[in-house]
Amino acid sequence: MTTRRALLATAAALALVGSACEVAPLADEGAPVPTCEAGTSIEIDTAEATGDSWFHLSAGAGPRIAQRTIELGEPIPAGNWSVAMTASDPSNEQPDTPSEQVTITVAGSTSAPNPDLAPDLSGATEIDMGELFVAGPTSEITFDHVGPNDTSGATDSIYIPSLSFTCADTGVPPVVDPPVTGDPACEDFDFVVESSRQTFEWKGVEREYQLTVPENYDPSTPMPLLLDLHPLVGNIRLQSRVSMHPTEATARGYAVLTPQGTRAGGNGPTFWGLSTAEQDEAPDDFGFLREMILRTERELCVDPDRIYSNGYSNGAGMSGALACGLDDRIAAIGPVAGVPLTRDCPDADPVSVIAFHGTADGTVAYGREGDDPTGVERRMAQFADLGGCDEGPTVTTLADDLEFLEWMNCNEGIDVQLYKVLGGGHNWPGNPIFNGNLGPNTESVNATQAILDFFDAHPRES
Repeated sequence: MTTRRALLATAAALALVGSACEVAPLADEGAPVPTCEAGTSIEIDTAEATGDSWFHLSAGAGPRIAQRTIELGEPIPAGNWSVAMTASDPSNEQPDTPSEQVTITVAGSTSAPNPDLAPDLSGATEIDMGELFVAGPTSEITFDHVGPNDTSGATDSIYIPSLSFTCADTGVPPVVDPPVTGDPACEDFDFVVESSRQTFEWKGVEREYQLTVPENYDPSTPMPLLLDLHPLVGNIRLQSRVSMHPTEATARGYAVLTPQGTRAGGNGPTFWGLSTAEQDEAPDDFGFLREMILRTERELCVDPDRIYSNGYSNGAGMSGALACGLDDRIAAIGPVAGVPLTRDCPDADPVSVIAFHGTADGTVAYGREGDDPTGVERRMAQFADLGGCDEGPTVTTLADDLEFLEWMNCNEGIDVQLYKVLGGGHNWPGNPIFNGNLGPNTESVNATQAILDFFDAHPRES
């Protein structure tokens, strides 16, 4: 028999169609966890749920609304949910720009962006947003605008009047069996730490980061730690979708720290200040990130020789800054589309580097080549010189759009490598969310997997 009950949101109601919940026991505690029943659906009217008759996100010359969250009065049950979104271009702004795209995040699971709305669209259309795995009951649905923020262009908005969630099945969370070593260094870590959003005050400013730990990790085993740094105008959710490390790195046993930068001037774009030492005044990103590592080491048994940093764009630059200023802690870095933003630090200890950059990057230029290279290759050469490598790289063609540059004969334990994407734009190679808005991307290398393979092979030489 079909029943109907209301899930009240902050301003109104969310309708749940069908008998949507059954109860499954937790294996470790026996506590019931609500899970969805296959075939049932949830219909959400955004106007009713938020009190906003025009629930939209936008970019361009007008006010940018990059992220919005719906708070539900009752949680969505765990399970695999097929998500559909009704959307429209409310004014069909002209000239039309590829900005009418959002992602949907539920309990840390994020959809791919919707296809850009057609220029001649009139009225609303239903868009399949794919399937999201909800690991546990959640009361938040977050929308992120992923289009470019060209303030010189036309204002472009996407209006989202409704959503629907249909339960595909109850779902089974992926399980990674960590090695059990009973390492004596971890004897004081006899408690389990869960993935969580954490905050602390630094230089008078409340700072925030996401800690993601492997499923069923063993607290008695030292684990590698990976810092994942977002780009300019980015945030924790965006970087998690760009790098995919909260899923891919934790599957390999890494704990992942995804921190949030600060806003320039208090209300400007989020960014990282590329300092290589602690600053006396806020925001002091260097000091914040170092303190974040120290706090994590008090919670988790972290392998001190396997602390890594990677980032995208401005976050790539900050990874390079950490390689200079935390050279006694960082084993390797993986800057993507931002290595020339890092600063030369000839007195630092060497670190291993794997970098990715497109030669047609219009945001962070690749630079000149040949006898007097600038930009990417010059900065990589500085890392190579620090590591005692040969002066010039060997170049291997891996695909029509990809070259691999490697500086040889480095100090023991040090490697310096660059994936040069020929004609590539300001992208994270191998991630399909980059749909051409920032220039051509490549499928010839998956930056996420290549970075993890590199980090796996490069512990810090004690």
